[in-house]
Amino acid sequence: METTGAETSRGAFLEMWRRQLPWWHLVYAVIWVAAFAAVAFDTPGRYGRWAELLCLLGMAAAYAVLGTRGMRHYDVRWGLSYHAVVWGLFLTANYLNPDSESTLLLFVLFPQLWAMLQRREAAIISVVGMAGFALVRWWAFDFSALHVSGLAVSAVVSVGLSLALGLFIDRVIREAESRADTIDELRATQDR
Repeated sequence: METTGAETSRGAFLEMWRRQLPWWHLVYAVIWVAAFAAVAFDTPGRYGRWAELLCLLGMAAAYAVLGTRGMRHYDVRWGLSYHAVVWGLFLTANYLNPDSESTLLLFVLFPQLWAMLQRREAAIISVVGMAGFALVRWWAFDFSALHVSGLAVSAVVSVGLSLALGLFIDRVIREAESRADTIDELRATQDR
């Protein structure tokens, strides 16, 4: 008997991923709303509140248009496009207000990297994104030497956590995919 679609282990694995997507969207929405509310009600940065809120709205629009496609289709073009836009807006928001609570969005940006992109791209963007974040924050603090050590430690810890968790999750997913493929191959051999 030949198995196809969701009857295959690979199909079951992909179906499991599709069932998890609403949870990914919900987590993004909750964290985005928390960041938006924090920015809306917190002390505005030196450039005012509206520019920062517009960045957050742009991030939500990018997720709706590009990010959801990157998650659903696992197409690197959608994922890279989304992350180019969202990290640009995130860094801009943090330049506008170095004390911004938009940093809450890092709790979804890092996992999204690993969910949408291959290991290499996710690792590169994790490192480049946090280096950019530290540089933007340092720039916003007028390149003050007082902030260098704190920004460096924050960036290194964030990158370290992202890489450790991301590489672990990537390995677990690759193992699950490999097992699904092996099971499908064994079934196909037995059906001959």
